[in-house]
Amino acid sequence: MAANKIFSLDSLIGIPVAINGKVYRLLSAHQTPLLKGKQIDALWQRYGELGMQPTLSDDERQELASLPDTMCKLILRAPDEAHAALDDEQRLALMWAFLIPPTSRPTESDETPATAA
Repeated sequence: MAANKIFSLDSLIGIPVAINGKVYRLLSAHQTPLLKGKQIDALWQRYGELGMQPTLSDDERQELASLPDTMCKLILRAPDEAHAALDDEQRLALMWAFLIPPTSRPTESDETPATAA
């Protein structure tokens, strides 16, 4: 049986992300200061709202296009040139990793193997 984890040092140092051969750190949601977390949450919600609308104005299309980069710059500790190397799909993948960090996802080793009766 796996031991219960109360504290993991892995979650304190950020998630390593390699971009063009250099490693940067992605914050996790629990590492983010409260006000910054609220800002990220508001941007993520806005992204969802705009994405669900059947039609968008030109301003809304421009806002929707800018949100992945804006959010990514808040969660990834990297210089502008590293951010510029990412496409929106990669930026959104980083957002998901921020929201649900790999250290909090169950792994096969965390599962208790089935035993025969």
